[in-house]
Amino acid sequence: MKRFSLPHKSVLGQAVWALAVSLNVGASAGKPVFLMTGLHHAREWPTVELTMEFVHDILRNDGVDTTITRLLDEVRFIVVPVVNPDGYELSRALLNEQKRKNCRLVAGKVPTFAECANPANASAGVDLNRNYGAFWGGGGANLAPTQGSYRGVAPFSEPEIQNMRDLMAGNQVVVALSNHAPDAKVLRVPSAAEEPTPADVAVYDSLAQLLGKDLAWPAGPWPRIYYAASGTMEEQAYYSSGTLAFTFEHAPGQRSFHPAYSFVVDQYAGTGAYPGSSARAGFLRLYAAAADPALHAVLRVRAPSGARLSDPASTSRRTTTRRGR
Repeated sequence: MKRFSLPHKSVLGQAVWALAVSLNVGASAGKPVFLMTGLHHAREWPTVELTMEFVHDILRNDGVDTTITRLLDEVRFIVVPVVNPDGYELSRALLNEQKRKNCRLVAGKVPTFAECANPANASAGVDLNRNYGAFWGGGGANLAPTQGSYRGVAPFSEPEIQNMRDLMAGNQVVVALSNHAPDAKVLRVPSAAEEPTPADVAVYDSLAQLLGKDLAWPAGPWPRIYYAASGTMEEQAYYSSGTLAFTFEHAPGQRSFHPAYSFVVDQYAGTGAYPGSSARAGFLRLYAAAADPALHAVLRVRAPSGARLSDPASTSRRTTTRRGR
């Protein structure tokens, strides 16, 4: 496992950390990537715990569980446990426990921590899961800065989402998951009415329905089973590179954001309060999907080490080996 900081600090200047998990993690071997995130929305604490539990789980089972050992060899697993560290800090410190958004109070200006924590600014900020570029400003995103799903002044206006854009653009992400809470759904694009039907909708929805069975939740496009949303992580991932991207709306606490921790344990394992609704099973299915060559294209070529892919119309002889959708 390798920990690394993403290139853009949060609005308040905090590092945003990511993890890469794979056998021979330091080598660049052209592996497909499974990307998982937690905590776009500050109050959704269980998403951090569920994400990190899966990291611990697969590391403990390396060399023990044959499926996990194979996946560690075949897939590069990248994790951003806390996309929104400023909001998380305010929520966990109970300065604004129900905070959803980041700490952007005025477009283009950096506030202090005290200004963000001021109760008068409790409703301020940008909803980071409405700030991605694909279909930014469409249905299900608010225009007013004090509204819960405020999209920001422009696509990728927020450094936290600039991080996610750069991370997805710089890796061969074939499967992605954005963890949220607490509404018991598996979501895929289209996220809003202005989007087209995905070109590979049969394969995409088939995987969604299998995930729905793992978690005993309804599964499908956002508007059909939940509500409209635009500027989401799924849209950015799918429409920029064909990534099969999903949201899990986990249900700890029966619609409570901050339940007793036992609810998080039960959701992970599919026991107790959530019999047969296993986050672990859904995570493993997505991990395995990233390794499945039937779900993404593989280009195999020979080239000198360090060579780069180029336009075939170019006179340059540069090329590389890449694997991805």
